[in-house]
Amino acid sequence: MSKTLQTATQIITQLKSAGHEAYLVGGCVRDLLMNIKPKDYDIVTSATPDEIEKILPKTVPVGRQFGVMLAIVGKETFEIATFRSDSPISDGRRPTEVFFASAKEDALRRDFTINGLFYDPITKQVLDYVNGQQDIKAHIIRFIGDPEQRLHEDYLRLLRAIRFKINLGFRYAEGVKEPIQRHAHRILKVSSERIRSELNKILTTKHRARGIDELSQTGLLHYILPELEQCKHVTQPYEFHQEGDVYTHILLALDSLPASTPLYIIWAVLLHDIGKPATFSQENNRIHFNGHTEKSVQLADTILRRLAFSNQERQKILWLISHHMHLGVIPEMRRVKQHTLLTHPLF
Repeated sequence: MSKTLQTATQIITQLKSAGHEAYLVGGCVRDLLMNIKPKDYDIVTSATPDEIEKILPKTVPVGRQFGVMLAIVGKETFEIATFRSDSPISDGRRPTEVFFASAKEDALRRDFTINGLFYDPITKQVLDYVNGQQDIKAHIIRFIGDPEQRLHEDYLRLLRAIRFKINLGFRYAEGVKEPIQRHAHRILKVSSERIRSELNKILTTKHRARGIDELSQTGLLHYILPELEQCKHVTQPYEFHQEGDVYTHILLALDSLPASTPLYIIWAVLLHDIGKPATFSQENNRIHFNGHTEKSVQLADTILRRLAFSNQERQKILWLISHHMHLGVIPEMRRVKQHTLLTHPLF
């Protein structure tokens, strides 16, 4: 048992000793059942925020109105949520009102069956009201209850469905992909920061190229990264690009990256040729993309600002894009320019 899991178990023990139900919940339970090391451990309980404050020595009310508290133990933090059910949704993200409820009611309001499991690390028992264990074994992504209702509650689930499918190597259950395609345009109701976070989680796995293509197939790419969608069917000179169009080239470039590649480099690779569609020309049967690097920098800047990247992240990504064609001409550069480029920290 890891130290973090031990600490989470201690918190659950404290809550149970005070007469409350308490379990690990969500992604950490799914990962434990799949023998994957969880990145964090979330806890769900029958205790209200006021009761959690009295039981645990150090807490922060990060979302008291939604029944969510943070417990701090040493340098570790754990999200603790009270069992709840939600009222009708007003904005595709937040419930207009929260009602504290039972464990079963709490499970039934969650997004996917594989994330709707509770686990008691003391008794080693799994609480499964949604057949999540069965779907984990079958490698299936399935909404809990009505997909339309689950999506209406939080349109970020459009992206989360794809992330779990790609990152876990699962497949959709019947009736999952169609509502995602039908409601793809509603992703625009979600904040840029939340969209960026989900994209980052897709891009930092080895199946990142497949994830981008899944976004395209479901129609989400058209709304999130239309500039990338426009790279489809843009022909490239065959002598340099036997792989096909610009879109295919970008996906293959993503696929070539090691799993440990820093996120800013992944984004630079994703956007490095984004300006080719706008600079395409053909003369005497020769294809040209004159000025595509500068156009790629311009469009990438627009995209990164739209997704609310920090200035520091944006500057790193744009530098890499602006210099991505320089490798081939380094031998022809003057020595001073070679030195300037090769000694740059991002080189």
